[in-house]
Amino acid sequence: MAEGRSRSKWSPAGAPAGGQRPMPERATAGTAPSAPGIPGGAVPGMGAHASRLVRVRTRLGLPTVRRAQGVLDGIHPSILKGTGIDFDDLYLYQPGDDVGDIDWKSTARVGLPIIKRYVHDATQRTLLICDTGVEMRGTAPSGESKSEVAGHVAGVLAYLAYEHGDQLALVAGNRAGARHLPHRSSRGHLELALRVLERQLEDATAPSDLGALARQAIGSGTQRSLAVLITDEAHPLGADSAALKRLRARHALLCVQIQDMFPLATPPAGVAVEDVAGRVDLPASARADQRLVRAAARAQVARRAASEAVLQELHIPALSVAGTQDFATDFLSLLEALSHDRSL
Repeated sequence: MAEGRSRSKWSPAGAPAGGQRPMPERATAGTAPSAPGIPGGAVPGMGAHASRLVRVRTRLGLPTVRRAQGVLDGIHPSILKGTGIDFDDLYLYQPGDDVGDIDWKSTARVGLPIIKRYVHDATQRTLLICDTGVEMRGTAPSGESKSEVAGHVAGVLAYLAYEHGDQLALVAGNRAGARHLPHRSSRGHLELALRVLERQLEDATAPSDLGALARQAIGSGTQRSLAVLITDEAHPLGADSAALKRLRARHALLCVQIQDMFPLATPPAGVAVEDVAGRVDLPASARADQRLVRAAARAQVARRAASEAVLQELHIPALSVAGTQDFATDFLSLLEALSHDRSL
């Protein structure tokens, strides 16, 4: 829509009305680096029951929080273009308007080109879609459990949504079922979402099923969101493609894949390597067997390539992470790159 021009408003009765109503300005996040009630520095003696948002905040650092404000201000208008809006009224088309905004039913009814007018909703939405399959019990290259990394990823995204004043929803589950929490923006809701995810990851006994998880996410709401799928390096599978394609059509979809520690790597001191069956203790002779090492490496590369092929075919941007270290900065870099990509 061209700026600075008067416009005739098409009333329901078919008569032109007065000038256009001003569009409400989009709300912007505050400039303070910390959200209300969340201290900016480390929390002495922080225990296991401390606020999850506080624990995330102490790890992010002030520069990252400030950078996130600008990134999120830019990412929503770019990848959620044309969404997060409510219908306002019908107006007569003028040269320079987007022909894609023409409402053809109204045009046919009145015999004049009519466009739909919208007002922007100041609140943006983030949708966390978290794989809680038993595969997430494995160990990441950092020595952390993949479930711990997944919890940190979700915590960072929840905190950034809270800082930016966005609403956040959660869909977390596996083949046995999924848990859904609707979009809300309160601190209590975000804390609840992180607790639910933590419990889902701890109690998981069923394998991953991203197809079912995607279908649950599709049914969880109709408003377009920035959707972030959190899974491991072996997913998605080819069988998940159809559901993920539908999910990508509904939302601006990104994927965070948590890597597996190489099974024959020497783990960091004090780290017990685990897979879905429990602790893995390989003898030194197995780690020294180069033929076995090469075979395991080929299998891991093939597994990663298969999931990457699915993501590339569906044009889903992805970030591969080895642990919690630097996730926030890497994720913000991905968002910055995507803010210039009009194909999402």
